[in-house]
Amino acid sequence: MKVPKKTGLRWEGILVRFMRAAGVSNFQYAGDSKRFTGVFGFSFVRATPRMEGGWSNVPFYFNRYETERNQGNPSPVVMFLTQRDNGEFVGDSYVLMRLGTFAPLLAELIASNPNKYLGKD
Repeated sequence: MKVPKKTGLRWEGILVRFMRAAGVSNFQYAGDSKRFTGVFGFSFVRATPRMEGGWSNVPFYFNRYETERNQGNPSPVVMFLTQRDNGEFVGDSYVLMRLGTFAPLLAELIASNPNKYLGKD
């Protein structure tokens, strides 16, 4: 799925379409709370770091989504970093999460199919 050239399109809707095409059928965006919903256990948010100095602010925004903007959600934050400069496809966007969240997720994925993920196929 290509990144839109038109500036009027909302990234949230594009991310929802991408995730649904990838097989995450319950994924949706709740505009009133500015959160992605439909997948339990994670708090999905979106940010667009600007090229000039914006990347240095990503940890600040990530921490804000974990504390003052968490809206009472105890789930770990997963942040989509979207901007057209990342590549011409939506799949070129970055996903940011804490290592403490990612490591158990990866371990569970490997345990579900060790032959595939440990190169034994």
